[in-house]
Amino acid sequence: MATEIRVPEVSDGVTEGTVISVNVKAGDKVEADQTLLEMETDKAVVAIPSPFDGVITEVKVAEGDTVPIGAVIALGEPGGGAAAAAP
Repeated sequence: MATEIRVPEVSDGVTEGTVISVNVKAGDKVEADQTLLEMETDKAVVAIPSPFDGVITEVKVAEGDTVPIGAVIALGEPGGGAAAAAP
């Protein structure tokens, strides 16, 4: 079953951010703490890390999207899961 990856609380008073780069795509293997995307808030640019080693199964945001804190940004399978076939 896929695990939801959400935007963590990044700073007091910050309620949303704009995605400025997405560093992964569906099927990518990731390591814990690897940067999945970067968001710009009104206070700083923040790297959003993977919470686990595994495979990203779906990315739910794109560059330029404004997303609230707590929003699901990706789905993944911890520990490897079923990797997508290479294109």
